[in-house]
Amino acid sequence: MFSLDSCLLLAEFAIHHSYVLMVIQLLMRFWKASRAS
Repeated sequence: MFSLDSCLLLAEFAIHHSYVLMVIQLLMRFWKASRAS
């Protein structure tokens, strides 16, 4: 049985995970740009 707490934990994890992926993509973009120049 799903409780409200576990749902909130899942949502928080998903938000945090997508934020981390976004940061990694930005870092990769900056790294490639700095290497290209």
